[in-house]
Amino acid sequence: MMILLCRGFFAYTIIFLQINFLRHMTMSYRSGLNTGSMRWLLVVFLLAFAPSVKAEYFTYMTNNAAVTILGYTGSGSAVNIPETVNGFPVTSIGDSAFTACTNVVSITISSNVCSIGAAAFDGCTSLVNVKIPDTVTNIGDHAFSYCTSINKISIPRSVVSIGLLPFEGCCTLTAISVDALNLVYSSADGVLFNRGQSKLIQFPQGKMGGYKIPKSVIGIADHAFLRCNGLSSIMIGNNVASIGDESFFACSSLSNVIISSGVDRIGRMAFAFCTNLSSITVDVFNPEYNSVDGILYNKTRTSLIQYPGGKAGHFKVPDSVTNIENGALPFP
Repeated sequence: MMILLCRGFFAYTIIFLQINFLRHMTMSYRSGLNTGSMRWLLVVFLLAFAPSVKAEYFTYMTNNAAVTILGYTGSGSAVNIPETVNGFPVTSIGDSAFTACTNVVSITISSNVCSIGAAAFDGCTSLVNVKIPDTVTNIGDHAFSYCTSINKISIPRSVVSIGLLPFEGCCTLTAISVDALNLVYSSADGVLFNRGQSKLIQFPQGKMGGYKIPKSVIGIADHAFLRCNGLSSIMIGNNVASIGDESFFACSSLSNVIISSGVDRIGRMAFAFCTNLSSITVDVFNPEYNSVDGILYNKTRTSLIQYPGGKAGHFKVPDSVTNIENGALPFP
């Protein structure tokens, strides 16, 4: 790895300078080397032994006087991201920097860091505690995906951008909290929303029981409830107009869904592979969608949108149907 090579080169350089320093000191004594040359050799010798911030367990790169952590080579379970490396501030954690570091239990991110890259901590299956400082403004796609031991995470006031599926596969995550002073995001009952709580962004995958969408919500983000296996029922209120793609994909405990009259968009595969889902009920006054015998169609029943994955018995596609959407049928 880069840092290990640098350490080896540095050690070799020190030995080389030690030998040459002593050799030149001996020569100068014999030949009367001038004082200026002696001073230069002394400066070189002191620089070679000057103390620097240790970063022996990280690979990194320096660009424009700022350091990005690229990887972790240590075996310790408690990781502290350093404030500086070789005098330069550590400002970002790179893409996939800690991917599959299964030995890491806790991570403290230093206060110079402003960006957490895509998949930065993906697959850190032992990670329980992570402290994100108030300097972080961006959290990348899949940043904490499949951190299967983490049960809560706090978003500081400074964060203005959260990427796609940052907590996918975090099966024990029960609460996402957001600092009350954050201007872009908010949280309620452990659920992540935009600031005004008009859009539900992420329901924690480990949160259990039924859930009623707050009245303030008009949109449910793509993948918002993806694989929330503890979710047993969902009530989508009158104010919700849009349900994103794969919003409730593979929610294996979800048994029933009630869709109000206000919903005018249901994204692709929104309820696909919900293996315990027995019924989807649509308000009769909904202008876009219809349900018959717990099966979801468009209003005119020309498009079959979702046959509930847990519904038993024989099913014949109605003659009116001319289109079957992807993932609509839970069987071949």
